[in-house]
Amino acid sequence: AQKGGIQLVLSRGQKDVNLVLLNTTAAPMDDLRIRQAMAYAIDRESLRQVSQTDPALTASSVFETNSKWYKDTGYPGYDPAKAKSLVDSYVAEKGPVKFVFGSPPDPVTMQSVQLLQSQWQAVGMEVEIQNFDQNTFILNAVSGKFQAQIWRQFGAGDPDNNYIWWVSSNADGNLALNMARNKDPELDKALNEGRATTDFPARKAAYDKVQARQTADLPYLWLSQQRWAAAASNEVRNFNGTELP
Repeated sequence: AQKGGIQLVLSRGQKDVNLVLLNTTAAPMDDLRIRQAMAYAIDRESLRQVSQTDPALTASSVFETNSKWYKDTGYPGYDPAKAKSLVDSYVAEKGPVKFVFGSPPDPVTMQSVQLLQSQWQAVGMEVEIQNFDQNTFILNAVSGKFQAQIWRQFGAGDPDNNYIWWVSSNADGNLALNMARNKDPELDKALNEGRATTDFPARKAAYDKVQARQTADLPYLWLSQQRWAAAASNEVRNFNGTELP
């Protein structure tokens, strides 16, 4: 595209987020120490190099840093010493940290999955990677038959469209849209405040609280924003000329 050989357009607006989805009701992810340790153990710079991701797309929230909704909540950075300390605390109390990390068998995705596995193992966790076909992979998520999975979601244009995925009332049952099965009354209150008004400052304050609660509870480990691309031959007319409503 830079050489003029093809036409290329990149997605704009709120993007999907590449993340690790955690089942907060399944051991050892039901212990906050392990969710925190997993977050602190992730070296995003190494992950970025393996996945060849633009540094600007590194995620510390569901929202991009240049989004009007973004709030810096002090999301955990890379600190393997702190991660190991949290793992040691858990092990002393409950025994070894063992879990299965689910992924589709896609070879590009597996490069990142294997790197995450090595980073968690470096701080004392025992991590087994299991591959699933796409249908089984998604069914495992909604049925709660997982501990941790690589995942991509939450590209809604308005934060309220993520309500069904985050609210506590959707965390129960054989099939749950709140796939992390995370129940947090404070997050629920903020979600309801966000949909109760059209006033932007009030809504911004509400979704600031949502981001703060997600950092506190860590049902999701944010990795990077997913920027989609579309390309076409130079012979295609009006490739990027249509304005949607």
